[in-house]
Amino acid sequence: DVEATESNAADVSTATADVGAPSDASVSGPGGTKRNAEAASLDLEGDKAAPAAKKQKMEDRPQDPDQTPGDSRQKSKHRPDASNALTAFVWNLPYGKEEEDIKQWLQTCDVEHVQLVRHKKGNSLGYAYVTMANSRSLLKAFSFDKRYWDKRQVRVQKCDGSKTTKKLRDQGQQALNQEQ
Repeated sequence: DVEATESNAADVSTATADVGAPSDASVSGPGGTKRNAEAASLDLEGDKAAPAAKKQKMEDRPQDPDQTPGDSRQKSKHRPDASNALTAFVWNLPYGKEEEDIKQWLQTCDVEHVQLVRHKKGNSLGYAYVTMANSRSLLKAFSFDKRYWDKRQVRVQKCDGSKTTKKLRDQGQQALNQEQ
């Protein structure tokens, strides 16, 4: 009697599993595709394991000592030391211009170094970092903000990302006028 009850229970569980299921034991997956039920259960387990594996891969990567923890941005290899208060960010440059052209355009300023940022192929990306010799030269450079050069309105800003205001442009223009 007990054996008969156990075999009936097995038949009932088999019967309930077969009700409404296709005979090949497939399960409808994303997009209506049919997959094997075993593969579907493996996918669920894989989804749980994937974040742990991804986290382990991230931990195994060499860390950039200049990058702060939690900072996902890559440090730009083009940007000079941002702590240098005498560096100006000059953008919207005409694409055919070279470092010497920029020095010539800023001839009234005492330019120490120009770093023109280029594409892998060597073409200019239209912006540069210009380091001045002193703060007065940096102030003069701000007078070049919004000036046109080869039909392009060139912008000059502090390297720290703050905007060049009309007041700074005017102060730069006054510094230029005092020299003349």
